[in-house]
Amino acid sequence: MTELRTQFTRFLETRNYAPGTICRYVLTVADLAQHYHRRPDRINDEEVQNFLHNMAYRRKLRWSTIHTAVCALHCFYHRFLRHPPHQFMIPTPRLPKRLPLV
Repeated sequence: MTELRTQFTRFLETRNYAPGTICRYVLTVADLAQHYHRRPDRINDEEVQNFLHNMAYRRKLRWSTIHTAVCALHCFYHRFLRHPPHQFMIPTPRLPKRLPLV
């Protein structure tokens, strides 16, 4: 386990995140790093946006999965690494609306 991953895991544990959430957040950041073959702290916001686009339109993942990934990346970049939100933009997906079944 890399030092950055260990620090991020400890960061989440000290804020009392659920074990499943910690696992999902760490795996999402690891997936991003593996996608670009670089450390996640060296990836810029445009590459993060391309990664999320890839999740939605190439990998065709569900919107709930993409929303969880966005939350993980928000936590990693804005809370853990302290990038300002106005300088490091991570878009929040707009979830599709469903009509009720009658």
